[in-house]
Amino acid sequence: MVTMFDADGVAVKNISMGNLEEGTHQFEWDGTGDSGNALEEGQYSFVVTALDNAGQPLSVETYVSGRVNRVSLDGGTPLLYVGDVPAALPSIRDVRMSTES
Repeated sequence: MVTMFDADGVAVKNISMGNLEEGTHQFEWDGTGDSGNALEEGQYSFVVTALDNAGQPLSVETYVSGRVNRVSLDGGTPLLYVGDVPAALPSIRDVRMSTES
């Protein structure tokens, strides 16, 4: 289950991912709420809840991907921005050259 939250911490959408095998999976949110209507632009977060066959919680690792549109060196800590969302270098796992022209 993926639960999307708005900037106030309110759950705005619950998305069932069904039964998945162990491993890496991709997910892309369409920006809609539980009602199916498009939500306002802003910052949203998510939580992934996974259960084993006995209904016990499983540990999951999540990450976000996106196009870096800005780098800031202000404040002594380099930050890469994906849209308006900053990411400090220690939290970045991989950087690749875009294949888009």
